[in-house]
Amino acid sequence: MTVNSSSLDVVQDMMQLKNANVFCDLSQDVLARLYPHLSKWQFQTGTPIITGGTEADSFFVLISGTAIESPSEKPLQHRANGFLGMESLIGANTFQQSVNAVDDCICIRVPVDIFCEVVPTPYRTRLSEDWIRHRLDATTDRYGDNTGHRSKPTVGATWNAFTMLGWVMTIALPAAILFFGRHLDWSKLNFMAAFSATVVMWIFKLVPPYVAGLFTVLACSVLGVAPHNIALSGFASSSFFMTLSIFGIGTVLVNSQLSYRLVLLILKHCPPTPFWTNFSVLVAGILLTPILPGTNGRVGLLSPLLKDLCSSLGLKAGSDGATRLSISMFSGLSMFSAVFLTSKSLNLLIFGLLSTQRQNEFQWVHWFTSASFTGVLLLLAVLLVTSIAFRKVEPPKLSKEHVEAQLTLLGPLTRSERIAFSAVGVFMLFVILSSFHKINPAWIAFAVMFALLIIGALGKKELMSGIDWTFLLLLGSMIGLVKVMEHVGLNADLSRQLDMMESIMTRNFILFVAVLMTVILVLRLFLPINAAAVLAATVFLPIAQSNGINTWVVAFIILSTAECWFFPYQASYFIMFDELTRDTALFNRGRFLRTNYVLAGCRLAIVFATLPFFHWLGYL
Repeated sequence: MTVNSSSLDVVQDMMQLKNANVFCDLSQDVLARLYPHLSKWQFQTGTPIITGGTEADSFFVLISGTAIESPSEKPLQHRANGFLGMESLIGANTFQQSVNAVDDCICIRVPVDIFCEVVPTPYRTRLSEDWIRHRLDATTDRYGDNTGHRSKPTVGATWNAFTMLGWVMTIALPAAILFFGRHLDWSKLNFMAAFSATVVMWIFKLVPPYVAGLFTVLACSVLGVAPHNIALSGFASSSFFMTLSIFGIGTVLVNSQLSYRLVLLILKHCPPTPFWTNFSVLVAGILLTPILPGTNGRVGLLSPLLKDLCSSLGLKAGSDGATRLSISMFSGLSMFSAVFLTSKSLNLLIFGLLSTQRQNEFQWVHWFTSASFTGVLLLLAVLLVTSIAFRKVEPPKLSKEHVEAQLTLLGPLTRSERIAFSAVGVFMLFVILSSFHKINPAWIAFAVMFALLIIGALGKKELMSGIDWTFLLLLGSMIGLVKVMEHVGLNADLSRQLDMMESIMTRNFILFVAVLMTVILVLRLFLPINAAAVLAATVFLPIAQSNGINTWVVAFIILSTAECWFFPYQASYFIMFDELTRDTALFNRGRFLRTNYVLAGCRLAIVFATLPFFHWLGYL
């Protein structure tokens, strides 16, 4: 009795796999992502394919031959219920039945963890339900507590002393402001009370950030602190529609898998050396940064590909080579957000807080050119630090055949990919030419999204799942909050109260930058990125504007500093990256974090190194 395993032939084996019950409805891009993890197994007559009681970590697709289950005597013919060990897909820890080859069989082994990661959840759910109904007569009691063990339990809200203190502060601090500030103007007093409650809710994380932001807008509207058209102006601003449109275009891009094809093309032409491999994944992350708004989204999209890369390159999990590659990809996806206006919704939020004059001046192209020197320094820093930190790494063994096979499975550009490519291309072209046609880029983006809606590329389902409506609520409320602050005159009062900061800003800008960065880093110990950046911008942008300092420079420094993190809890996208790769222990977590400390220090130093460039541009 002999068992042999080998890699799959992309034409013959994958086409047979496409005809199997399990895979017949899967798209080409899903098959391309599965391909590196599949293997072909040949079993001679009488050989056990599956042994009952062993770990259920995979299932098999029967391509040819006949197999029989034990104790059942019903043969399993290929292409007719031609899948074996499907109990692994519904959560069983071990195989419940043995399966033996009646005659010579050829099977394709599918790791269940990869299958669950790559294949959409609705498809997996339907597949599991069909298999249970037809193969097990809808009885799942035999699995006991094992079924569904991969699902995470829903955890309700936890009330503890910290949360209770937060709610007490939410009530007590506004009450104290109203009591001790009775000599202040009525509108200013009520705004300060409402905004203080919002800040406390942010710090203690009592409610989602957008709920806290809406509270201030609601309070100002109900109390008459400002007219409704001012309090709600953020929801009618160009920044709001720009963010909405970028989310829509990004959704079409992600669904098309065009970005996955782009990464494969980069790897196809990448020289098989440690430097060029890491440089390629770093550049791939940077290229996705301006067209996919949201670091979490970019990390979620490319993290599965990182596992495929390490496997194709022959890099062992936890090795220096795998850790360096992980850092390169993660840095490309996350470190260059401040360089591109459309890389993060936070950028668009801060952009909306700038004056109309600055918004017209720093559109997409001008923002990028102004931040380009910072981007170059960041690129050099990542390459230098990773090269020094991981001097001795195993040479990669890039399988060009695997990459070619995945591209072959993807086939020619699909309709959705052509639409996504056209949408991004048209948007970028008209943004670049905005100095000629004088159309606000927000309305260009909105027109592109409207075209996607017209042709059906962006439907109701995509609008509901792909657009971060909660962030749009936060964006609209924050822009309205700043407008209300200007309306009641608090920004001028704040500027007068912080006259020492004004003096530092005008006389020693480098010292001001050091103070500003220190404030933001302290805020980041307690607040998430968005809340810390918005709070800093709300305080420091009015001061900069009243003193004739270019507010874009201050906003850029705020965004660059807020992105720095030293502890995992400070970066939700690292937590996501860690979770998505933890099952395979893909990288050495300790070395990853130590390297990040160095890179974070480089990012802060680069902010200071960029100041002469801003002077040269005439911004300072």
